[in-house]
Amino acid sequence: PKSACMAADRLRDKSAIVRRVSAQFLGLLLEHNPYGLSLDPNFHLGKLNSVSQQMKGMQSKISEDDDFNEMSSSEEKAMKLLEKETEFHKSALAFTAAFTAAIP
Repeated sequence: PKSACMAADRLRDKSAIVRRVSAQFLGLLLEHNPYGLSLDPNFHLGKLNSVSQQMKGMQSKISEDDDFNEMSSSEEKAMKLLEKETEFHKSALAFTAAFTAAIP
């Protein structure tokens, strides 16, 4: 997302060469978009909310089931996967925001 933000900022540069290269770079990022085929932020917001609800449910289940609030290894793995998914969707939202800001 940082590189997309920087390239989007360069689209407003005075130099035509910088703007052209920046547009080419943004096109390349779109071709190899790691966040899916769509740049719709609502999709990633929905997924982020869903993952957040799953994490809250898992945390409340753990606190109800265990007096010591310790997670089993499978619960710990599941929580780490949910945390990674959260980071993925946050990055996707930042990536989408960079492209949205670049388009006048």
